[in-house]
Parts: sequence; structure tokens; C-alpha cells
Amino acid sequence: MRIALAFLAALVLLTGCYDTRQRVLQRGQDVGLAAGNWRCQNTNDKDGGSIALAAPAQASPGDYVYRAVVDKSGYALRMEKSGDLIIVEADESGGQISHVFLRREADGSYSMLIPDNRPMLEALAKKTGVELSFDRLGPPKPSGPPDKILAFLRAHTGPELKKTSTCRKAA
Repeated sequence: MRIALAFLAALVLLTGCYDTRQRVLQRGQDVGLAAGNWRCQNTNDKDGGSIALAAPAQASPGDYVYRAVVDKSGYALRMEKSGDLIIVEADESGGQISHVFLRREADGSYSMLIPDNRPMLEALAKKTGVELSFDRLGPPKPSGPPDKILAFLRAHTGPELKKTSTCRKAA
């Protein structure tokens, strides 16, 4: 699970995740990601980097926050289970907030999933009352009230997402 977090942080540094610029998960869940070091492998067989993940700490009653370090950058991660997906909210030390999805695989690894199907994403945005903009080089940017953006994220089921990497606990 740490790998998934590390990979998430790595994706936040790159592109592909949702750039929401605001927190939408008011309370993070303990989703069972194991603390430790994780290694990620991109779908094109390239090294996706490593992530050091700390066990979730209770920031306040019912609010669990994971801490991750990727390439010397620190992240506070709040997560929520949504169907067979995990919504990950990454808050970088500098204030950049992004969202990505994880899926636990049968072998205990985690797949990192990012938005990929524009027509389906636009339909989800319309259904949930979110504005969705697509920059040429950047990730999709949902905008609107936090509750609507959260509804938009929760409406994802998988077909509108693309697997970018697989993360496994390092030996």
C-alpha cells in the first residue's frame, strides 16, 4: 500500500491526477495500506520510483492521515474507500492538492489509476454538477464546491480510468 502512496505522490509531481487545488475529503479513512517502503513499476516496465509510507495517524477523531515521502517531497494523504477503488487526496507540503485512484489487486499490490476517457469524465462532471477543464499539458481540473467535487470523485467506477503503474511492498 505504501507503494501506491509513493506512486501517487510521484504522479502528483508529474501529471494525470486530478488537480483540484482544494481538500474535498474532510475525514480520511484507515484503508489498510501498510507502512513501509513500496516500489512501483510503470505499465511500460519502467521503474516508477519508491515511496516511504508511514502508518496512518489520527489527526482528529475519525480523520486518518497517512504521511508519504517521494523524492524528498512530503505529502499528507487522506483516503476514502469508494466501491473497489480508493480515492487518494495528496496534499503536498507546498499546498498543491491532487486526487488519484488506487485499486487493490488479488496479489496484494495496488494499481494506480488516472482519468483517461474524456467523454465519460465529462458525463460524470455533468451528472455531479462539476465544471471540468482540460489543459493541453496538465491534468484535468474539476472545479466547484468541495461536496460536488467529492461526489464527482465518488462517481468513478473504473471504465473512465487508466492503469499507469503497479506498486508492491519492497522486500
